[in-house]
Amino acid sequence: MYRPPYGAVSATLKNVSAELGYALINWSVDPLDWSSRDADKVYNAIMSHVSNKAIILSHDLYGSTANAMERVIPELISMGYQLVTVPELMYYSGKTLEAGVVYHHG
Repeated sequence: MYRPPYGAVSATLKNVSAELGYALINWSVDPLDWSSRDADKVYNAIMSHVSNKAIILSHDLYGSTANAMERVIPELISMGYQLVTVPELMYYSGKTLEAGVVYHHG
């Protein structure tokens, strides 16, 4: 599995991914951390859009994202969310990844 750059998916990309045996992973929550670079905005965007089985996009190269995650992670855990990797999410969701298919949540 892999996340296509910018989340951009075309029919050609799906076909090639299917031929190579790769599923495509996108997201269901995009806090636009790359745009705002503001920890409060990132925190608010995640907390207002998160749901069960969500995949949250975030970029580890921005300090503001790391600062937001210092608040997001404990808050999500206190709300009862379990933070897992994408393979774990799919396993616990009972999903078998299919090559060439785009997934946005578990």
